[in-house]
Amino acid sequence: KKKKKKKKKKKKGKSIEDIEQSASRVQALKTKWKDTKEKTQHRVRTRDDPNCIESSDRIACHVERDIHNVKAKSIELCRDFPIVFVEKKVDVVLWKVINSELQTSMPSPKMTGEEDMWKWKSKQRSKLLESIQYYTDLAHAIEQRLTERISQWTSCQSSQQALSICSHSSNASEGASLSVTNDTTATAQERHSAARQLQKQIDAYYLLQGLQFARIGDLQRYLERLTASESTPSWNAAMESYAKGLQCDPGIGQIYNNLGVIAYMSGDDFLAMHQYMRALSTPLHKFCAHENLLA
Repeated sequence: KKKKKKKKKKKKGKSIEDIEQSASRVQALKTKWKDTKEKTQHRVRTRDDPNCIESSDRIACHVERDIHNVKAKSIELCRDFPIVFVEKKVDVVLWKVINSELQTSMPSPKMTGEEDMWKWKSKQRSKLLESIQYYTDLAHAIEQRLTERISQWTSCQSSQQALSICSHSSNASEGASLSVTNDTTATAQERHSAARQLQKQIDAYYLLQGLQFARIGDLQRYLERLTASESTPSWNAAMESYAKGLQCDPGIGQIYNNLGVIAYMSGDDFLAMHQYMRALSTPLHKFCAHENLLA
C-alpha cells in the first residue's frame, strides 16, 4: 500500500509540474507579445533607423495619402471660397509640395545603367502626369463655379435694369406712392451690392483659373524636357496652356516669365527679353524675371 501511495504522489507531482511549465510558457509568450507590441507602438519610424519596422514603401504610401487629402481640401477651398484661396496662397503651398516631390526624385550619380535611368524616367513621368491631371481637375472645378457665378451675375444685372425701368415709370406716373419707390430703390441697392460681390468672385475665379493653367504649362514643359531627350522639344502643349492662362487673366507675370524661358531655350533672345520685360510690368509681376533679364 505504501508503494502504491508513493507512486500516486509521484504521478500527481509530475502532472502539476507539466501544468506549471505550460502556464509559464503561455505567460512568457504573452509578455513577449506585449513587449513587441509596445515597442512597435512607441518606436520612432524613420528611414534612417536600421531597426525600422515600417518600410519606406509604407511611409511613401502615407505621404501620398496626406498629399491626396491636401489636394482634395484645396479643391474644396477653391470651389467654395475663391478669395480666401487667393489670399492664403493654398495653391502656392501645394505647388511647393509637388515641386519638392519632383526635386527629391532627381537622378543620383549612382544611376549609371540604362535600366536605372529608364525606371527613374518612368517614375518621374507618372508623377508629372498625376500632377497635370490634378491641376486639370482643379481648373475644371473652377470653370464650373465660374459659369454659375456668371449666370448669377447676368440675372442680377437684368433684374437690376428691370427695377430701374420700373422706378422711372413709377416716378413719371401721377399718383405713385412714395413707399413703392422706396422699396424699389432699396431692392435696387441690394441688387447692386450683390452684383459687386459676384463681380469680385468672378475676378478671383478668373485669376485662379489662370494660375492653374500656368501650373499645367510648367508641368507639361518638364514632361516635354523629360521625354524629348534626343530631339528638340516643341513646347506646343506648354505654350497652349500658358495662352489659356493669359486669356483668363493677362496680368499673371509668371506666365510671361516662363514664355521668356521657352524663347531663350529656343534661341530667340529678343523675344525672351520682351517676355521678361512684360513679366516685370504686370500687376502680379515675377521678380526672377529681372535676374533672367540680366543673365
